[in-house]
Amino acid sequence: MQFIKSDINLDIIGKRKIGFYVSASLILASILSLIIHGGPKYGIDFAGGTVIQLKFSDSTSPDAIKSSLKPINMHKASVQQFGEESENEFLVRADVSPDDLDGLGDKIKSLLEKIL
Repeated sequence: MQFIKSDINLDIIGKRKIGFYVSASLILASILSLIIHGGPKYGIDFAGGTVIQLKFSDSTSPDAIKSSLKPINMHKASVQQFGEESENEFLVRADVSPDDLDGLGDKIKSLLEKIL
């Protein structure tokens, strides 16, 4: 079984300019796309931030958690429920800088105990 015939004659070197222009135009299009869209969108893995796992004994909603975090300027954090609904577990992802991490857990715990 032969996939490539022995008498085939491809002028790959002769078509190198076409390949160069196609490649250059694709690279230019990708750079323009990055500029137009404001650069790549980094997730928490690359942009930094904090992930907090919360577990409640009583039923609560992500909106209640998010609104209770407003006093410490974490209202932009994303709150996501995971696991079974009966477990009441949530992940809070926030872009908190390392300087603000001192006592952050205690602040969040006291806020959530007061409000929820």
